[in-house]
Amino acid sequence: MEINLSEYHKILLSMLEEIIKLCAEYGIKYYLVGGSALGAVREKGFIEWDDDMDVAFPRNDYEKFIELVPKVLDKRYAVIYRENACIYHFVDKSFWIDHAKVNAAGFGKEYYPFIDIFPIDGAPSNKIFRNIRMTKILIYTYLHKFAGIDQVVEHPERSRIQIIVIRLAKFLHVNHFFSMERTAKLWIREAKRSDFDSSSWSLIGFGSYKYNDVFPKAWVGEGIEVPFENINVKIFSDCDSYLRQIYGDYMTPVKRGF
Repeated sequence: MEINLSEYHKILLSMLEEIIKLCAEYGIKYYLVGGSALGAVREKGFIEWDDDMDVAFPRNDYEKFIELVPKVLDKRYAVIYRENACIYHFVDKSFWIDHAKVNAAGFGKEYYPFIDIFPIDGAPSNKIFRNIRMTKILIYTYLHKFAGIDQVVEHPERSRIQIIVIRLAKFLHVNHFFSMERTAKLWIREAKRSDFDSSSWSLIGFGSYKYNDVFPKAWVGEGIEVPFENINVKIFSDCDSYLRQIYGDYMTPVKRGF
């Protein structure tokens, strides 16, 4: 199925509505994060070129959501484990789309429309221990990527150095030295080490922003509702601090180029 990005956004929006309904019915906390939160605050909807959505849940709510989807939603919806990233996709199986036709970067493969869902875990109150925690998570992340190096794509957003490392790792068959199952266990165990509810700090250990994905739990809070296209969504209570930590001057759009 070939569609344009605007049509794809409509599919993602309908999927997000299903997530919001489920969360409201079962008392699950969710928040738009990353680029989706940025779009909600700055654009009141999708960023022009964005072709995905990021939704995060406190760890207990995350696990509850994953358990409930196959039990209470229409069978067209599912959660599919993404082995190379140790997270789940919320997908709509009624569509089968060529992502190269909707992705602004022009890369991808045929797949179901998906929304990335992330757990929010606790983090140590001590800054040194927080940095150690995230450093260990990043080490396990890279080991996991090397274990699955054959699945890594050289897409245009990667730097020249990253592409060189990927090609060298594939040439040397470094995946023979690591087990994806083992590195995934280490990665997940480290991210879950601190309970979210009893911590004053939090982290998203499976995101893209590394040390910037560690922040005070007070920023998360109960969340606030903001408009997103034609619906209302929840973002962090102090989303301004969160977005500034990730993007800096986030209200000034940056033209994306490849």
